[in-house]
Amino acid sequence: MRNPAAFPPGFLIFFTHKAIRLAKKRKGVLEEKKRGRRKPVGKRTKSLRRTKLTRSLRSKSAKRVIRSKRRRAQQNLMPPRQAAVRAQELAFQLLVAIDRGALVHRFLRWYASERGRPGRISNPGRYHELVETIRREALLTLALQAEEEGAERLGGRSTQKMSTAQAELIKLFRDEFYLALGRSLDFSEQEFAEFFRDLELYRTLRQDRRAKSRSSVSVPAGPFVDRCGFLLDSPLLDQGRRAAAKFESELHATGSSVIRKVFSRRS
Repeated sequence: MRNPAAFPPGFLIFFTHKAIRLAKKRKGVLEEKKRGRRKPVGKRTKSLRRTKLTRSLRSKSAKRVIRSKRRRAQQNLMPPRQAAVRAQELAFQLLVAIDRGALVHRFLRWYASERGRPGRISNPGRYHELVETIRREALLTLALQAEEEGAERLGGRSTQKMSTAQAELIKLFRDEFYLALGRSLDFSEQEFAEFFRDLELYRTLRQDRRAKSRSSVSVPAGPFVDRCGFLLDSPLLDQGRRAAAKFESELHATGSSVIRKVFSRRS
């Protein structure tokens, strides 16, 4: 071992202080590891952490807003009794609009006069049968319209997720509407089943038609247009379908007016 006197002056003091600093640093690192402290991170890592935290807070805030809106929507739901009353009144008022307004009669007379087809209504027996058949088709399209627009006014939209309370209220409205419609029409059990079968056919064909119309040019088409056009004037089917499309637009305008009046009335 070298003689300490052989080292330069102050070397031992410097070496001793440096050894003490290294020992303290090593001790501090060990203590930090024991406490689970993280090592210092760079600016990029800190920025990413802040971004993730901001996104997480925004997501939580958005979820709270959605839950709050749903709670408010549930609080503003129409009472079940009022929904049932509106459904029954709507079924009655739609029948009144069709029958007292003589919508089908006026349409057939207009077609015979404007399209030069008086023979379509000249036979009384044929005319009565045509009125009843087209009236039934009109009720099918109005029933689907009432079902869709009524559900929207009760808070149900296809673009939003419905709560259990909303779904139950819409189902109640739908059941009461069709029960009232069947009573008003004096349907037998078989007639009621046939009406519902055609209603499901209308619903399926309308959904298919809407899906196709998004990517194609809109032309007169749909279950009401096809069936009513054929019943109206099968020899001139294109002409009958165009007239049926015009009548369907009139029916939808009438239906929207009736639905708006029924739902705007105070209970």
